[in-house]
Amino acid sequence: MSQRQSNLQVQLTAWLMRRTAVSGIRRVAPVSAALATEVGEVRRENQDRIAIARGRDRLGQPFTIAALADGIGGMREGTECAALTLGCLLSVVAVEAHTSSDPRQWLLHGIHTANDEVHTKQYGEGGSTLA
Repeated sequence: MSQRQSNLQVQLTAWLMRRTAVSGIRRVAPVSAALATEVGEVRRENQDRIAIARGRDRLGQPFTIAALADGIGGMREGTECAALTLGCLLSVVAVEAHTSSDPRQWLLHGIHTANDEVHTKQYGEGGSTLA
């Protein structure tokens, strides 16, 4: 584990690694959103990881972030890479929201941190998309 990983990131990544149904839809009550995933007809494993999180910035203003990560086909440990990607992104945004007033910077820092963590952990042999 990288020394940069926070306790929040470790907890989020572990939660995102839990076994999920092959397909499903979940309604997110406090947010007007729904999450859906499907393993499809080709793959045996669903590597999608989806999260919606709400928080408040340093000024107390509410924000919502929605993100989808998916393991890259043909690369190693896609499920783990997708979970680590979202765990990094969300934990960085949670910290950055209390130190910076620019949400674009929160996202950029989160994306770069996620990329670095996945690359470090998988030695460039595993990867994840992020939207």
